[in-house]
Amino acid sequence: MSYPITGSSAKGASPLPQKTTPSVALHDKLARCVKQLGDWQGCPSGKTPEGQKIIDNLRAQIASLQSQIQGSSNDVAAPGAASGGSTNTGGLLDVYA
Repeated sequence: MSYPITGSSAKGASPLPQKTTPSVALHDKLARCVKQLGDWQGCPSGKTPEGQKIIDNLRAQIASLQSQIQGSSNDVAAPGAASGGSTNTGGLLDVYA
């Protein structure tokens, strides 16, 4: 079995570029917003009118991100869904040949 050569030890090889899918970026942003919301809700400043505005803004951002994530997951059809076929093959892959 051979693996692609990546890293600086191979002559002329460069690391493969890391691709960030929109879904990953949305999940990352959602996680940051949820953390910030928790911080603001647990902070005494979150009880002030300005803190409440920030909390409301974070909640709106979270709702928007969740709907974007839901929309992007609906855009990707499951393999075999259009044809009505089953995608569960239940087989094993022999990697030692």
